Formats: sequence, C-alpha cells, structure tokens
Amino acid sequence: MAVLSHAFSGKHGTAKAAPTGGTPAAFYEVTGWKIDPKIEAPKHCSNLTLGMKVPIYGVSEWAGSIEVMLQDPGAIPFNCGYYDIELHVDDSTQNYFSGTVLITGGALDCQISDGKEVTVSFPFEGASALTPHGILTLTGGSGSSPEQ
Repeated sequence: MAVLSHAFSGKHGTAKAAPTGGTPAAFYEVTGWKIDPKIEAPKHCSNLTLGMKVPIYGVSEWAGSIEVMLQDPGAIPFNCGYYDIELHVDDSTQNYFSGTVLITGGALDCQISDGKEVTVSFPFEGASALTPHGILTLTGGSGSSPEQ
C-alpha cells in the first residue's frame, strides 16, 4: 500500500469568485467547499449486448457548495446568480478547479447552544465545464468518454 505522505489536508484550500466575466478573487473566511461531478449513464440492451443492460456515457453535470464563516464587519459574499469560481486545494495557486456556477441559495447556520461560528452555505449548480488545473488534471487511466 502506498504511503500518503504528501496527501492534501485541505488546511490551505480556499475559494475565489467574481461575477461572471470578472477575475476571481479570494474572500474571507471559507471554511469548506464541495464539488460533485456526475454523468448520466443511460442503459441500452440489444442482441449485441447478449441481453445485458450496458451503460453509455451521457450528459455531464456538476454541483457543489461553498461554506463561509460570517465576519464583522463584512458582507455576505454572494447573492443568487452567476459567478466564475476557482476552488483551490492548497496555497500553490496552481492546483484548483474552475468554472462558472449559478449560486442557488444561501443557508445560514447559527448554533446558539454550541456557540459555534455563524456560517453560510452557498449551494451551486455548474453552468460551464468544470476545469481541473495543476496536479488535479487527469493524465490517463482507463476512464474515457467520446469527448476525450
């Protein structure tokens, strides 16, 4: 088994954003982000598949969320709308995902009994291709699609 001595911890990750067409810039205090890429995999069956349902590469999509700790003084960084984003896994400025998203909400979380930081979670839907940069770019393997 390989030793994961150089695994990412997420400690130096961040998110950058700008209204569509702008240059993404960092904002305070990102506490986390998630990306969930998916493809549709419709199945077909014929005499060539010997009666087995076989999935085919379908339409791709992605979604996710950015979680931000509220600051005083400071404004909530997003309204619902389109943004160009960069989601960084470290502080190298080279290893990140980018794309255009539609921010679809902004749920506030205030834990009164625990006294935790007030956070806002901004869910989004991908509105362009999700582009990996740096070491996050796939270099090969068995995965393939008609577009590759």
